[in-house]
Amino acid sequence: MRPISPSSSSVTRIDPATAATEIVTAFSPEAARVAARSGMAPVPMPISTSSTTIDTVVSRSTGRAMRVRWPRSRRPSTRPARKARARASMGRGPCAQGWNGDQPELYGDRWRLSIPCPPPEWWRCRADVASMHKNKRMNADRQGPAAPGRMTRMVEITHRRVPVGEVTLHVAEAGRPDAPVMLFLHGFPEFWYAWKGMMSRFAGEYRCVAPDLRGFGESDAPAEVDAYRTKRVVGDILGLIDALGGEKVILVAHDWGGAAAWSFAMAHPGRIHRLIILNSPHPATFQRELMRNPEQIRASQYFRLFRTPEAEEKLSANDFDWLWRFSMRPVYDKGLMTDEDRAAYLEAWGRPGRLTGGLNWYRASPIDVVPAGTTPPEQPLLDPAVYSVRVPTLVIWGLGDTALVPGLIEGLEAWVPDLRIERVQHATHWIAHEAPDEVEAHIRDFLSKRG
Repeated sequence: MRPISPSSSSVTRIDPATAATEIVTAFSPEAARVAARSGMAPVPMPISTSSTTIDTVVSRSTGRAMRVRWPRSRRPSTRPARKARARASMGRGPCAQGWNGDQPELYGDRWRLSIPCPPPEWWRCRADVASMHKNKRMNADRQGPAAPGRMTRMVEITHRRVPVGEVTLHVAEAGRPDAPVMLFLHGFPEFWYAWKGMMSRFAGEYRCVAPDLRGFGESDAPAEVDAYRTKRVVGDILGLIDALGGEKVILVAHDWGGAAAWSFAMAHPGRIHRLIILNSPHPATFQRELMRNPEQIRASQYFRLFRTPEAEEKLSANDFDWLWRFSMRPVYDKGLMTDEDRAAYLEAWGRPGRLTGGLNWYRASPIDVVPAGTTPPEQPLLDPAVYSVRVPTLVIWGLGDTALVPGLIEGLEAWVPDLRIERVQHATHWIAHEAPDEVEAHIRDFLSKRG
């Protein structure tokens, strides 16, 4: 049966924001492209119990809906599972690449399709979508800016495993294979998925590559603390760049990924075209603030917890409730993450050995955090002659970060001579989720002015 065209019986008023949280169907790439050209978004409707099943395509700007039906016998089956939801939001499975490659907010809270979608021709609705095209231009005015963290382009994300020496890394990629490499490094407790939104924004011009760092996600996770020393992590990055072709990369990094990027830039400046850091302190300013700034000492007390033998038990109890509240819960509560995003994080944290792998980054670090209220011993600051970064560098800093105080970027030019700092007032530590438009704009401006 072919899709029906809109009529008085098939066009209804639907709130896309509400509908997008219902039981989900998956859409083929062809279906998503048809919807995108029409200014519409695929939005699910509950499964029908009649002889046919009806799904819906809803205009983002007007709420008008076209209902598309096919015989129940051709309907893909559904199954509930957290892993299925997580894999759908990460762009895995036969139907997960439907809208924007792997856009999470269009996947519902309880279901995903587990077998291929109906043939693309079933989606060629014979509807008059002229009004949709007319209203498409008004989308931005009606809805305001795209929700932070939301995909803005269709992009296919592929996945593979790359041996880099001691370990094998899981790597997500998007963009043209022959384009310049933009390499994204995540922090704790995230994984490649943290960069999904940025990858979609830059995949048109760059080969976007986001690995799970050692100890995280689907990459190898050695059990020994010594396996997470700086030298080992820097070796992983070097091996990955070599595996990608060996050309200079644009290195974009956050949190522990930023710590690795600072060290890599000091050791291998010739392998980096540009360095872009999001809320991750240079080791010299971190050392300085942990000696002299009581606010940073208080903010870093979680280091002491994460280094204890009891850390895994505390962080993973009640389905990782403590870790979720400590890290991603504020972003989720602001509406910047979906239930599918949460499922993806919980699946990543629940992989055997991965929580220990992430915590081992803290245990292997030479950073000394004294108990709050005590005075740390004064030590000489790291020598700029040894710890300088001789790469054009952009630092983007969310000033609302409660774990890393703004003082960490003061005086940074002593160790990073070619430095540009952009401060984002309303963002916190999770700046890539909270202020993606500003992050993208600052990166593009930085790259355009420097070639």
